[in-house]
Amino acid sequence: TPSSSSKLEEIKQLDRAKSKQTKTKDKVNQLADPLSAVRRNPKGGVYVNPAELKQAFEFFDVDGKNYITIQDLKKRLSVFYQNLTLREYKFLMNNKQELTEQDLYNLLSNNELTNYDPVSEAFKIYDPNDTGFLDVEVFKEILQNLGFSDITDSDIKTLIDSADMDGDGKVSLNDFRNML
Repeated sequence: TPSSSSKLEEIKQLDRAKSKQTKTKDKVNQLADPLSAVRRNPKGGVYVNPAELKQAFEFFDVDGKNYITIQDLKKRLSVFYQNLTLREYKFLMNNKQELTEQDLYNLLSNNELTNYDPVSEAFKIYDPNDTGFLDVEVFKEILQNLGFSDITDSDIKTLIDSADMDGDGKVSLNDFRNML
């Protein structure tokens, strides 16, 4: 009947509005407490997604040997961190000469990092002076070191504009978080 059809449509609209309110509330809660958005493992630490770990491992295993070494880490991490010491590289390798993907998973999966925000940690690479905003020159240098040597200032502006969620012309941690 027409009235039951319109009632059904009204219920659907209310349901959509409620869903939108819930998503907005969740987003506000995540901004207030970014750690609430971090997926957790059974020990309460940061969850390690096997597919994401595989991608990260392949990024470091530049020669496709199915294991990584300190040299592999240096080759890739020096793009982001120019001042890591040998001691820090050894720590990252768990004092081993080689790590397989399974070794890395075993090392990371049962972590107990409860007060760790991976997005905030990643953002620090792009904001080395702790200004609260992405440093455009650092961003450009990282892209060039990753092989994007022909990137123009116009390209950089386009990338920043697309990441700038609040329209202030800069990329903050919250912009960075929302972009991901």
